[in-house]
Amino acid sequence: MDVKGTAALVTGGSGDLGRAIAVALADAGADVAVTWVDYKQGALETMRLVAERGRRSAMVQLDQSDTLAVGDGANDLSMLRAAGLGVAFRAKPIVAAAAAVRIEHGDLTALLYLQGYARHEFDCGRAG
Repeated sequence: MDVKGTAALVTGGSGDLGRAIAVALADAGADVAVTWVDYKQGALETMRLVAERGRRSAMVQLDQSDTLAVGDGANDLSMLRAAGLGVAFRAKPIVAAAAAVRIEHGDLTALLYLQGYARHEFDCGRAG
């Protein structure tokens, strides 16, 4: 995929994996914005590395209470609990019981409704 001249948002850009992704995108010619929660110094370091490659960089601190997270297994429990809206999607019973919202039938378009979108804002027709 050609990313030259585009902009990318890398969530978790203050950590090692996010930093590696951000640097690879910058090396490929993208401007990069990164998010961080608790590790501002890590985000600053990622921005420095992106700028060294001649690309624009930015960072945004996230408040996890403003996020929506979706999961289905026990490994997702901490993420679902930290999110402002934790959604269990066709989840294992322990996850379904712990999540604020459960989607057991249907597909992920339900997440758009949860965020306040109306069908006409995303339904672009269906192949038939």
